[in-house]
Amino acid sequence: MSLTVRLADQIDADRARSVLGGLSGPAKREQIVEWLTICAIKTAHAKDDDMSSELKLKVFTSELLQFPGDIVRHVLAKWPSKSKWFPTWKELEDEITQLAGIRPQIIQRVQERLNQQGD
Repeated sequence: MSLTVRLADQIDADRARSVLGGLSGPAKREQIVEWLTICAIKTAHAKDDDMSSELKLKVFTSELLQFPGDIVRHVLAKWPSKSKWFPTWKELEDEITQLAGIRPQIIQRVQERLNQQGD
């Protein structure tokens, strides 16, 4: 697959830099906790004791901080329409990774083009 990036002027370059930050950055911890909680409320799950639920929330939140926030939000928001069960970590990781797709390559190409434009 070939990715071609063209920037018309400096305004496009500034806008591209702004967008790149949003494409790769994680969501805030509080947002992820909220999204996980909403997903948990909307889905069925194995009966856990309070400690297990709290630990699961902490572990999932920490792991989800490694991914782009918009993708995490999308996957958690859509999950209850996909399955009646709260996801396992593997299910979340697979879904997020699939949606992330070629995003790192796109970001790298845009950054390279921005660097060339600055020369």
